[in-house]
Amino acid sequence: MKDFPQNQIRYCEKFSLDQARWNLYPNLNYSGLYYAIVNLLEVFPLITTGQKAIGEAVLDTLKALMMFMDRDTLEQLPLLLASNIGVLPSELDRQVW
Repeated sequence: MKDFPQNQIRYCEKFSLDQARWNLYPNLNYSGLYYAIVNLLEVFPLITTGQKAIGEAVLDTLKALMMFMDRDTLEQLPLLLASNIGVLPSELDRQVW
């Protein structure tokens, strides 16, 4: 976000209306990406190699998505993380909390 307008930095500092915040960023399918991650977490135990790297990428992506999620999806995030603590590798427990 190096091209982010400096006079609009206030949208990053505290909650603002969703529509005003969304107008600052490209119109991407953020909710689609979130639900793709949810689906990936459902089959995560079947992944045999690279679980730690994939888990880190999932957590990093969720952190980046938080700013773009609508209120309903954002309210589901704690439940998603809590229900997947046992699924993700134990090395990532500190990142979840």
